[in-house]
Amino acid sequence: MAKRLAALALTAILTATMLAACGSNKDNASEAPASNASGSAEGTNSKDPNSEAFEISVSSWILGSANAYAKGYMEGVEKLYKTKYPNAKIIWNPIQGEKYHELLKAQLAAKSAPDIFFHQNSLVPFARAGYLADLSDQPWANDILPSTWVENKYDGKVLAAPVDVSGWGVFYNKKIFDNLGLSIPTTYQEFLDLCEKIKASGVTPMTSGYKDGWPAAGTWISFSSFLYGMNKNIAQDLYDGKTKINGPEFKALFNAYEQMVQKGYLSKSILSTTNDLAIQELAEGKAAMGFNGPWVNSVVADKYKTDLGFFPIPDDKGNNFMTTSTNQSLSLNANYPNRQRGIDLINVLIDKSTLPGLLQNSAFTGLKGIEIPQNTTGGKAFADAIAKYESAVQITTWLPASTYDKLTQIITKITAGKGYTEADLNDVDAAYQKDKGLLNIIK
Repeated sequence: MAKRLAALALTAILTATMLAACGSNKDNASEAPASNASGSAEGTNSKDPNSEAFEISVSSWILGSANAYAKGYMEGVEKLYKTKYPNAKIIWNPIQGEKYHELLKAQLAAKSAPDIFFHQNSLVPFARAGYLADLSDQPWANDILPSTWVENKYDGKVLAAPVDVSGWGVFYNKKIFDNLGLSIPTTYQEFLDLCEKIKASGVTPMTSGYKDGWPAAGTWISFSSFLYGMNKNIAQDLYDGKTKINGPEFKALFNAYEQMVQKGYLSKSILSTTNDLAIQELAEGKAAMGFNGPWVNSVVADKYKTDLGFFPIPDDKGNNFMTTSTNQSLSLNANYPNRQRGIDLINVLIDKSTLPGLLQNSAFTGLKGIEIPQNTTGGKAFADAIAKYESAVQITTWLPASTYDKLTQIITKITAGKGYTEADLNDVDAAYQKDKGLLNIIK
C-alpha cells in the first residue's frame, strides 16, 4: 500500500486544573545545548549544571497502583536518570480512566501540561497544534518499526516514541478449553461451533467490558479478518474512494458479530460489565473467552493465577489477520524550556534496562532491539500468533475519530438486540468522508 493512514485522536475538552501544578514551568531556564544542559537551579549556581536541582513531570494512564510493574519501572527510571542529574526530581502523574486524554488535551491547550507525557491516537491534532517537540535527531528515531510510523511521525518528523505495540483478539481460559476438548478455530463457523459447545456446558462463551466504552471498540477491531480477508487494500481503497464503509467489507464484519449476538454467545450483562469484571469472569471460568488485548495477561497471571490462550477471529473463508497498532506513544512537551533534560528523560523511559520491566507479560514495543519478556501463557500465545498469521495495520490507524465512535455505537446497538441498518453505515461513511482530510498520510 502506497500510503499509511493514522486516525485522528478521540477529542473532548475537560477543564484544565488537575495537573496545573506539574506543568512545564517547573524549569524556567532557556534551552541549552547538550554539552551544557541547564535549567532552573533551586537556590544554587553549581559549576556543573547537571548537579542543579530541578523538577520534571511525567504523565501517564498506565503508571498507577493497578499496574503491578509500575512501581519497579518508575524506581528504575529515577535511578538511571539520576546518574546524570543527581538532584533531579521526577514528578509522576498517573491519571487513570477514560478522562486522561481529555484532560491532557485541555492541559496542553492551557500550557499547563506535564513536561513529558504518554498519549494514544493523538499525533495529528497534537502535532498540528505545535504541542510536540521534534525528536528526529535521537538515535532510536531510526529504529522505530515501520508499522508504527503513522502514529509517531508527522510531516517528516519523529514526534513520539512508540512505547508499546499491541492488538485485539480472543483470549480464552485454557482450563475450560482443555476440559471441553476445544481447539483454536480455523474458520468463523468453527468459532461459532465452539461457542455452541461452551454454551451447552453452562459457561458463558464470550464476555467483555462494554460499560467502559473502549472494549466495545475492541470488538469490531477483533473482527478485522472480515475486512482484510475481503480486501487487503481496504485502508487505501477507502481513502481513495474505491470502497466505502457502507460497502461489503464492513457489512461482513457486522453480520458476523450479529450472528454471535443472535445465538446468545455473549454475556447477558455485557453492556453493564466493566473491563475489570470481564477479566475476573474470564479468569474465574465464568466465561470461556473475552475480547481483549495482551495487557490482560499480566492481570490474570498476577492476580488470578490463571492460564490464558489467544487466537485472532478468522473470517468465514478461513482468512486470519493479526492487526497491531501503537498503544502508547511518548512525547516531550514543546514548551518545556530545557530540551536536553527532557530528551534525556525520554531516553531513560524507553531504555532497554527499564522499559521491558514495564511491558513484561502485557505488550510489545515498537522500538527495534528491545525484547519484552512474555512469561505468561497468554503473552506467549499472542506472540506466537503475531509470528504465525498475516499481519495488517489495526483499523483504528486509518479511521478518523468520528468514524471510530460511530462504529462502536453500531456494536452497542447490535449487542442490545436492535441490529443495524444501511442507514447506520451510511452515517458512518458520511462522517468518514467529512473527516478523512484529518488523517495522517505517510508515503
